[in-house]
Amino acid sequence: MVAARATALTAVQKLVTTIKLRMAALWNFPQEIVKANGPISLITQSTTDEAPGTPEFEKLLDHMKFPAAGLAS
Repeated sequence: MVAARATALTAVQKLVTTIKLRMAALWNFPQEIVKANGPISLITQSTTDEAPGTPEFEKLLDHMKFPAAGLAS
């Protein structure tokens, strides 16, 4: 009885997972096609001033109350 219930439950879980993955693919695929064939200005993302390694990034981390980086010994 336990094996039959586990088999049925697994079949339902796989079905739900497959449906969710297919729906996500159907939603994202057309968007990626449009982005890939669109003008360059739509594809590029704007860069922020807070790129890692810059003083602005360190200020952002300080503002967000992250502890200062320590040196490994």
